[in-house]
Amino acid sequence: MSKKITAIALAALMLLIVALPAGAVIQAAASWNATTFAGFWYDLKDDLKTENLNIISQTLDTTDRDINADTLWYNTSTTAKTLKVQLNGKQNTDVTNAFTNGQYSVVGWQAQPYVAVKSKANKLSKLIIEQGNATAEKKSLTVGETWDIGDGWTLTAQSIDAKASPRQVWLVLSKDGTKLDDKVIKQGDS
Repeated sequence: MSKKITAIALAALMLLIVALPAGAVIQAAASWNATTFAGFWYDLKDDLKTENLNIISQTLDTTDRDINADTLWYNTSTTAKTLKVQLNGKQNTDVTNAFTNGQYSVVGWQAQPYVAVKSKANKLSKLIIEQGNATAEKKSLTVGETWDIGDGWTLTAQSIDAKASPRQVWLVLSKDGTKLDDKVIKQGDS
């Protein structure tokens, strides 16, 4: 795994110094993050970034473009991101119990956001969907309608009880056509 990280970091660095004239000798002590290198993950809306690439001070000869051993470092870390339901004032016990303070840990990795499972950066899960406050990010389902969330995940409104007070919906969560979970949710719950 560390060879892959080193190879990716080295490729990114080579893209950055390719514009130097052949034979140039530079003294390098450089650092890049998402605001200085577009190849890293950056959440513009919440101003979040976690990836960094650093060269510890050394002399670089651009004719052979060698980087001394142990002088190129790639680092990424977790950062807290607030769940949108929490941001919208939804003080739901299920949300705050599942996510500390209504937040989850996100990690930028190869310009994509990943979720740090149980806030552990060494166990990552792909972020499938994240909804915000915009009207276009809301979804209404009718009975029997299936919502393709992405990456093989679907959510189906199995039935809706509009006569109950509060109203209720029976939702089914599936992955690649296999039912994984189902739950009855009351109106106003998360």
